[in-house]
Amino acid sequence: MSGAIVAAVIGAAATVYSSDKNAKAQDKAQKQAQAAQQAQMSQAQQQAKAAEEANNRANRNPANANAALSASQSGGSSTMLTGPQGVDQNLLSLGKNTLLGS
Repeated sequence: MSGAIVAAVIGAAATVYSSDKNAKAQDKAQKQAQAAQQAQMSQAQQQAKAAEEANNRANRNPANANAALSASQSGGSSTMLTGPQGVDQNLLSLGKNTLLGS
């Protein structure tokens, strides 16, 4: 009978060892899968960023210097606040003759 008990103990120990080994292998495989997934996500983000930059480069609108120059020479340039006539100098006076205003 003692041989049967020893065999049962050895069998149980082998089962525990095997299940522990399988659990460690499963954890290792899961970590590798997560690392591969993170690498794929990083690569996809880099590719998306590169595609967006290429799209922005392709759709770039250059400044039209000739239009700005012709507008300023024709007297059409103005600010959004004052318009082409500018600011009335009478509105700027403080009503007194001081060093700050005329």
